[in-house]
Amino acid sequence: MSVKNYGLVESLEELQEFVDRLLNDGLPFEFDIETGYDGPDKSKAQLNPEIGFIVGFSFTNSSQWARYVPIRHDYDPNLDPAQVARIIWPLLSSGLMIAHNVAFELRFLAAFFREYIPELAAPTNGYVPFRSDSMLEAYALGEFFRNGLKPLTLEVFGHKMIEIDELFPGVKKEVIRFNTLRINQQVITYACEDALWCLANHEKHYERVMRERSFVFKEELLIVPILCRMQDFGLQLDWSFLMRKSVEAKEFSSAQYSEILQMIEDLVGRPYQINLGSSQQVSKLLYDELKFTTTRMTKGSKNTANPKMSTDAIALERLSRTEPLVKKIVEWREVTKLIGSYLDKYVKDYNFDVETGRAHPSHNQSTVITGRFSVSDPNYQQLPKHYDYELMDGTQFHMEFRKCVIAPEGYYIAGLDFSQIEIRVMAGESQEESLLRAFNNGEDIHAQVASIVLSKPIDEVTEEERDKYGKTVNLATGYGLGDEALADRLAISIEEAALFMEDYYNRVPNLKAFKDEMAARGRRDGYVENRFGRKMTIWEYQNTNRWIRSKGDRASFNY
Repeated sequence: MSVKNYGLVESLEELQEFVDRLLNDGLPFEFDIETGYDGPDKSKAQLNPEIGFIVGFSFTNSSQWARYVPIRHDYDPNLDPAQVARIIWPLLSSGLMIAHNVAFELRFLAAFFREYIPELAAPTNGYVPFRSDSMLEAYALGEFFRNGLKPLTLEVFGHKMIEIDELFPGVKKEVIRFNTLRINQQVITYACEDALWCLANHEKHYERVMRERSFVFKEELLIVPILCRMQDFGLQLDWSFLMRKSVEAKEFSSAQYSEILQMIEDLVGRPYQINLGSSQQVSKLLYDELKFTTTRMTKGSKNTANPKMSTDAIALERLSRTEPLVKKIVEWREVTKLIGSYLDKYVKDYNFDVETGRAHPSHNQSTVITGRFSVSDPNYQQLPKHYDYELMDGTQFHMEFRKCVIAPEGYYIAGLDFSQIEIRVMAGESQEESLLRAFNNGEDIHAQVASIVLSKPIDEVTEEERDKYGKTVNLATGYGLGDEALADRLAISIEEAALFMEDYYNRVPNLKAFKDEMAARGRRDGYVENRFGRKMTIWEYQNTNRWIRSKGDRASFNY
């Protein structure tokens, strides 16, 4: 592989020459930013333009060279950011820009332009048009295990790029900031590599993705500006509510702990000290001291000569149905997790926007293989459940976590939900007559499935049976739950769960045939496609572990 020409732009005049050259060439160019922040270490602050800033950027329109422009390093000479903004505005307004995860670049650039050239940025709020996103190109092709620039470049070109850890040895990735680096050749190469290999991936994939996956790819590109507006606007959380509940939860957790210690003392007949957060100590108490038993073994010992009973969430949940002490331990763990993973964490990590008071979640566009979004920091798609606990002395703790999400002034929250959407999709794709008939007649599909599973008339199915059997079996069908997972949810034996599913599929033959057809297609081709042309590689089939390969059949149907 030829040596690349990487360098530093050291003057505004040199930058202007490069911009003029790129505009005259009229070719797609890659643009990549490096970000940082000031003040004390803060998790992922460098990823949020509300508190972070652009430290420098790299660009190229060739596979042979790239340049880095420093504008906000702490120790080295930088180019004046206001002058840089005026120089690069025409280039970035050309619509020829390519980036890897372009939404990230766009949001930081918009904030940068609003700050330094507000009169030019005002009509578009600082946003500029773009040509493509090499990350979304790879994602739409559906052939790569990971779509990050560095793993993608290694897979496609066999080139190992410099990792950010090499620039920040011993520093946690969550708190790194590019502005603290002194500019040297390694730093320049790191930044320039991002630009050059992004362009290389674009040149490799763009024409093909436009030819083979045009609908899906264009859809992804159209979502980007909407995504940027969503993330700029943010999510209003009731911080005072979270802080009040944190204090309340900590007081309640302490009382829970004391109550549990008293229960243990009553059971063993002596004072007993234990760290309930220690799996080893909890295991010793439950299985050695109290002689409780479970059929669930630890993963590491399951297939050995001396299997050990597990204290994971599923094992304790099973035991809690019959053992009051275990139920109290499970509840204590839930309150402890609520405090550490939600109440305190949300206030500490996400309450940083002093202007709006909102959190700004990251919407991950190319993470989930099926095309939906995942969300992080915070993951508001999966907010915790209701919390309702009571101690033996009558002390109670209640919290509905979703109440922390509130409407900003001048707005309101509307709740919408698809009606049993997964089951409708399964019915339509498989043309399963019993399910289609139930939908066409306006029947309750969960009650219908409970009726099938329990072999009883639908008008005799109770509300509890509808929720316990109908909903759960529908979930098991659509998301490929195995017999063991279904047994856990229904609190029945694995054998009973297997019989449930066998009887269910016997009564929905078209659905079973469709499921088998998708598995056969996945095994044959190594991927499946949905009606919109999204290709989803079944990576499980490439694993040497037979158990993981078996999950490929369920994935083929689910995807």
